[in-house]
Amino acid sequence: MKAVLCCRKYDRNPRESPSLFFFFFFVSFTRGISAGYGSIINNDYPQKATDHPQYPLKVKPAQIISKVKDYVASEKWEHIRRLHGFIIEYGLELDLFICSNLIHTYATSGSLYDAFNVFNNMYFRDTIVWNSMMKSYANHGYGKKTLDLFNQMLQEGLEPTKGTIVIILKGCGVLESLDECKKLHLFVIWSGFALEMHVESCLIEVYGKCNDLSIAFGLFESMNERDVVVWNSMMLVYCEQNMNEESIAI
Repeated sequence: MKAVLCCRKYDRNPRESPSLFFFFFFVSFTRGISAGYGSIINNDYPQKATDHPQYPLKVKPAQIISKVKDYVASEKWEHIRRLHGFIIEYGLELDLFICSNLIHTYATSGSLYDAFNVFNNMYFRDTIVWNSMMKSYANHGYGKKTLDLFNQMLQEGLEPTKGTIVIILKGCGVLESLDECKKLHLFVIWSGFALEMHVESCLIEVYGKCNDLSIAFGLFESMNERDVVVWNSMMLVYCEQNMNEESIAI
């Protein structure tokens, strides 16, 4: 009976009652947002909310990542920005996997500014996220920023992985600083990655870029095992120094 009375009490034009008007406005707005978000996952962006059926917001991070990759493949950078807006609105920026992919995506598009904004605004960052940001800088030739970020990561108490070492060695190679290379080499030995074949291969290339062929070849000779990548690294060092005969001899 009370429910019937309540319905009769408000059975009038919503605009005549401010509170009722704002209630209906809020419901319409939230329904529109939900419909719009659903269209991002399944199709493209709607021109208006009524173009799509309404359904509960139950989106898994894997779906977001899949859509981001689709947009990268088709170079729909503006769509990625709009998707990023929805990620923030629904609190999905707390997902480390999503943020790591956003950093990589923005860097791929050439927007390191947006990539760093994602990184800098995160509440928590694991090693994968740090690696994504450092790799973005290294791939774009910002060696100093790569190493600065690495030092910051260490200061925050995070342990580097083999992937981290490979990334910072690449950043060091961009700088072509022999002093920095030797410092990183000591860190590699201290941290226990010196016998990793991929790391040794990167060290050979970095010393080559720093024009110290004696250390590069010394590392190559001291290795007990060498895969194709290691051989290619040594040959590449010689080629970059226009030492074609040495490269062929290897």
